[in-house]
Amino acid sequence: MQIKSKDRVSKFGEVFTSIREVNSMLDLLPDDVIRNGTFLEPACGSGNFVVEIIRRKINLGVPADYASGDVTAYDI
Repeated sequence: MQIKSKDRVSKFGEVFTSIREVNSMLDLLPDDVIRNGTFLEPACGSGNFVVEIIRRKINLGVPADYASGDVTAYDI
C-alpha cells in the first residue's frame, strides 16, 4: 500500500512513478539499449523502473542473473 500525500512530497520529495509512465518512458529506448545497457536508479522507491528494466532484459534474451546485475538501485 502506497501512502501519497502533499506533506510527504514536500517533506521527502517522495513521488511514485506509475507503471503506465514507466512503460511509456522505457518504450522510448531501443531494444539494443535495454538489452546491452547498464542502468542506475538513484531513487528506486518501490522499484517500478527496476522491475520493468529487468523484465524487459530477460524478454530480450539476457539471462536473469546478468539482467539483474546490469541494474543498480538506491533509495533512502
